[in-house]
Amino acid sequence: MRPASWSPGGTEIAVAIGYRTSNGLKTGILLVDPNDGTSRVALEPEFASIHSLVWLDAENLAFVAAGFDKPTGQIWTLSTKSAHLTRVTNDLQGYLWISASSGGDLLTVQNNSVSRLNIAPFDDKVHTLRPREMLQETELNSVAFTLDGDILYTSRASGTCEIWRVSPNGGDPKQITVDARVRKGFAVSPRDGSLVFSSNRGGRPALWAADAEGKNLRPLTDGEDVFPQFAPDGRSIVFQRGSVDFPTVWRVGTDVGSAPIQLVRQHSVIPIVSPNGSQIAFYFMDLKADGAWRVGIVSADTGELISKLSFPVPVSERRMSWHPSGTFLGQIVNNGDTVSLLLLPTDGGKAQVISRLGHGRVNSFGWSTDGKTLVYSLTAETQDAVLLTKLLRY
Repeated sequence: MRPASWSPGGTEIAVAIGYRTSNGLKTGILLVDPNDGTSRVALEPEFASIHSLVWLDAENLAFVAAGFDKPTGQIWTLSTKSAHLTRVTNDLQGYLWISASSGGDLLTVQNNSVSRLNIAPFDDKVHTLRPREMLQETELNSVAFTLDGDILYTSRASGTCEIWRVSPNGGDPKQITVDARVRKGFAVSPRDGSLVFSSNRGGRPALWAADAEGKNLRPLTDGEDVFPQFAPDGRSIVFQRGSVDFPTVWRVGTDVGSAPIQLVRQHSVIPIVSPNGSQIAFYFMDLKADGAWRVGIVSADTGELISKLSFPVPVSERRMSWHPSGTFLGQIVNNGDTVSLLLLPTDGGKAQVISRLGHGRVNSFGWSTDGKTLVYSLTAETQDAVLLTKLLRY
């Protein structure tokens, strides 16, 4: 939903509007005359999203916007007459909502988040985990094991979202990519440890590759491509193409210049490849049945639907991983406070819930190659009301 706001005199409506550009979806601000419906652009599209918008006075707007390199929302002001744009905040934490007083003061909600990288021994026959915290930062996202047992994760500690490496004991983390700008997911090749990740280096998300040390960055695709997963032989990559307009599952070879091939023609998101490479699981909305979200499993060769898995408990997270044994899928379950791991047998057997992953939101998780260790990133958030005064001095 795009935010909209009446001007103080009721002569204009400011609305955030998305523009489809050659580099993907960008967001700007449009001013609309409510009498005749005419409009003019107040802010050319340059943000990833604008999610709160208010008038400070008859000329100036304040809004919360997220950029492509820094997706946490920050506060900006805009003169609708001169088009002068001013950044008000530049914090590690983000802002969610704003409201203006008649004097130009601004009340906002600041979102404070703390992310933890946790590791735990895993046994599918137990009902609880005993996680150990490895490190803590403001924002940790995707995680994966390396071939030699270290852990890779994405962090914004350097200012952009990059891939970092840390040993299982949590000591001495090292940044391994520079200017990778990882956006939605990365994966480690089971063949040689090389990397593939979604990046907006070219202006919109596409797949890029790097060697195991994070060097020699090179583009693989030029579509709107996210959530890559290596096939077990490391010679091809399965990924989601599109995020707004009918996303589907595709595959591309690891060699530069390989042509992507569409595997699934129905609406399908966040694909994962089975350990033996024969099947691909993904989320889809089952419109042919009751419209509920389910897991679809298709042949990796033909894209033919093999089976559908339903969730036995309410699921709101799109976080799934295939256990290295190939016998079940792990699915994150969040009841609003505590986080659990739902184990979904691929043969349709009875599901199992493993609890005590922690409090907050699991961003990503994965198993070691032997399936005996689970690593995951967990973010807990709090909100504070913040008053900003005399914004028009900025």
